[in-house]
Amino acid sequence: MRGPICVPRTEKFGARLGGPGKLPDWIDQDEMDFLVAELEHTGLTGPLNYCRTLDLNWEVLGEYEGRPVTVPALFIGATGT
Repeated sequence: MRGPICVPRTEKFGARLGGPGKLPDWIDQDEMDFLVAELEHTGLTGPLNYCRTLDLNWEVLGEYEGRPVTVPALFIGATGT
């Protein structure tokens, strides 16, 4: 797999960022502005906790790898306040 988050071990992540003052080709200015506004509103706690628990998530959800979502399924969502 290759994408903005999946960086081969032989390549540095910073090489994909485009350099100072320039956005990489995988994100445009509107999307960057949206992401910045969201992070200014919500902070970094959620994203940092997600990264902090990546290994635990793999361990807990490992038995479901490669399995399709079966019906019936339940999704619970909410908006932040």
